[in-house]
Amino acid sequence: GAYSWAPDQTRVVFAMGPEDTQRSAIFVTDVRTGVTDQLTDMSAWRMDTSFSPDGRRIGFSATEAGTGYDADRDLYTIVVDTRRVTRLTDTDDHREHRPVWSPDGGWLAYDREPADRSTPVKSSVRRIAADGSADLPLDVNGRVYGWVR
Repeated sequence: GAYSWAPDQTRVVFAMGPEDTQRSAIFVTDVRTGVTDQLTDMSAWRMDTSFSPDGRRIGFSATEAGTGYDADRDLYTIVVDTRRVTRLTDTDDHREHRPVWSPDGGWLAYDREPADRSTPVKSSVRRIAADGSADLPLDVNGRVYGWVR
């Protein structure tokens, strides 16, 4: 999964798992001390990590527990201090991934594509409220790379 720096540049978040498994977890490393904390278990593929602008939350995508890398993915957030996970999407027929926070921390932009990738289909760009209350298409095909103020 993608690496993401905390806004204060003291921590890096990333997803990683053993090479011989179909699972991964989210980790945060303090670059000043080298201490790494594991924030999630390894029951699913977790990837595409992104620190919120205030550094308190991480957005990420994940498969269902026990499924493989190519399974459909949904979006989640996790509060770093409490490790409370919130599921933002719950779709069986789409892969939602690559969450990117808005500068104010109120939204995440992300890519959505059909879970069945046997037919070439372009990703669509969407945005979802950080609490999951609103999920809106942006009528754009392509990939999300960042927000601009």
